[in-house]
Amino acid sequence: MSLPFDAFTVGVLRALNVAPTQLHPNTWASMQAFRVVCRTFGVRPLPSCFLHFYASHPAELVGWHSLDSQAGSMLFKPFTASYKNFKEKFFKVYVEPAGTQYFFDEVGEFRFPLFWTMKPTKIKDWPRSVNPSVHERVIFVLFYGLPKKLPGRLLMSLYTVTNREVVFEGMWS
Repeated sequence: MSLPFDAFTVGVLRALNVAPTQLHPNTWASMQAFRVVCRTFGVRPLPSCFLHFYASHPAELVGWHSLDSQAGSMLFKPFTASYKNFKEKFFKVYVEPAGTQYFFDEVGEFRFPLFWTMKPTKIKDWPRSVNPSVHERVIFVLFYGLPKKLPGRLLMSLYTVTNREVVFEGMWS
């Protein structure tokens, strides 16, 4: 992940009501893979479209938050099967006055929580818009047309590649 967060990342964090450190690493990888696919095909990633493919079931006793694929629509294989000790590694966010625009919106509200929340948003089925925009329809057509269980680890490696289309097409050819 890189700072400052883009509108997509801020939108997902806000919708889930979680701090960046509260997300499970596989969820971060899925978000990055979604972003890579969108950028490869020249569309801006939207939080609502990403969350449409996932469900969240926050447990009260567990502080970290993970997303599960909706039944039959796993977009990406998990980045890794096991992350050891990730729950013990945290960082503190301190906002200098010069950086406030990255963490607060125009009216002074947090763009996303800076601390672990006790009530992450539960998502059973993120609804598609009744009247989806052209942009939303393009994203849904794109992701419903792709093979399921794309390799998340390989997609993550394309994050900084400029000629993603060639590598992306070679993944399943």
